[in-house]
This record gives sequence, structure tokens and C-alpha cells, in this order.
Amino acid sequence: MRSLILGSFAGILCLALWMQPLAAQQAEPVGAVSNANNALVGTTPVSSGTTIFSGDLLKTGEAGRLQVQSGTMQFVFDANSAARIFRAGDRVTVELERGSVSYSAKGVSDNLTLFAQDIKFVPRSSELAVGTISIVTRCEVKASAVRGTLQATSGKETKTIDQNGSYNVLSEIGVEYNDSWKPVLQEYPEYPRDAEYHHSHNHVACAEGVWQTKKGPLLAGNEGHFKIVMAGAVAVVTAVIVIKALESPAKP
Repeated sequence: MRSLILGSFAGILCLALWMQPLAAQQAEPVGAVSNANNALVGTTPVSSGTTIFSGDLLKTGEAGRLQVQSGTMQFVFDANSAARIFRAGDRVTVELERGSVSYSAKGVSDNLTLFAQDIKFVPRSSELAVGTISIVTRCEVKASAVRGTLQATSGKETKTIDQNGSYNVLSEIGVEYNDSWKPVLQEYPEYPRDAEYHHSHNHVACAEGVWQTKKGPLLAGNEGHFKIVMAGAVAVVTAVIVIKALESPAKP
């Protein structure tokens, strides 16, 4: 009888130890879908009210659209887009694989970061930050700050995109993603060198850009990675579209 009890205890202990990493891996809810059309989470169609968990692969098809509410943040993914949203405490990371995302966030500082290809974007505003990031090619991204500012980093060069400003940002390295990859959630938002995260994508070389000379990279401060897009009318049109998209159906 005693050996049976000990055997049962050992079995329970082994089960508990086996389940422990699974519990640690359990995804944290990021938010909920507030509007969806021709959109998927993984391979499952989504509709308004669907809960989005950290690391879920979000995809929109032809003429698709997906709007996600995450606390005081909102994200709208346009047609033919793919992205993942990660949450670690108060920090939210959006990794845009393809397509376009519009964001709206109140009082952000360093708690929202967006990646598109090999380029990092951090919205900054004490009130409301609104903008759009679109992947043009695997080596070029268009970024617009509608409200607040948007700090962009490509290679060793960082630039602040002012309100109503738009830039085409060149990447030194292109990224091709593996959509079947399953994230290891503890690795976010930091990516150590040995992280499984690096299995999610391959790097591809971009053509030599204007930031590169025969003598090597330009020094910081030279706007080699950034090409300004005509301001004025373009920024106004972008602002109207983005703000309407993010204010409907629910305001942040």
C-alpha cells in the first residue's frame, strides 16, 4: 500500500513538473478584436469580440481589415497584412511581417514598440500618438506620424519623425518570416542571441543604400536611411484616414 502511495505521489510530482513550463508559456491576453473583415488568427477566422493572445499570428486577406483594442492602444491592420502583438506587463511590441498597421495610443513613452523589417519605431506623446507604418518592400518602410512624434531607428541611425511628417525608411537588412513558427513568449520583448525567436525569420541582404559609401557607413546625423515624403496634402489625407479608422467603432 505504501509503495502504491509513493508511486502515485511520484506520478503527480512528475506531472506537476511537466506542466510547469506549460503554465509559464501560457499566453497573456493582448486585447480583443473590435472590427474584422476577412481576417484570421492563425488559421481561424475572427470576428468582433475575439480575444487576441500574446504571440498570435494575425493575418488579413484581400480587402481584409482587422482592428484590435489593447487597453488604451488600438491597431488597425489593412488588407494583405500579417503581424504579431506581444505583451510583457505594460510593454507592448508589434512585429509587422507585411502590409500596414495604423496605431493609436495614449500617453506612450517606451511601452509601445513597433518593428517593420529591420527597423524599430517608438511613438512618443504625453497625450495621443497616432500614425501608420507600411512595408513597401522588404528593404523599405513608409512611416507617418499623424499625432505626436515617431522615433525611427534603422541601422545605427535614429530620426524623430515630427507630427504630420512622412518618411520612407531604408533597411540595411530585409526580413523574411516563417509563419508556422511558434513563439517562446518569455523571450519578449528582449531577444537574446540564443533565442528561439531567431528561428522565426531569415535575413536577406538589401542593396547598398545612400547611407553607405565606399569608405563605410555614414556617420549618425546624415539622413541616409530616411527619405522625406512630400508633406502637406499627403499628411492631411493620411491623418483623416487613420483617425477615422482608429475612432471607429470604439475610441481609445
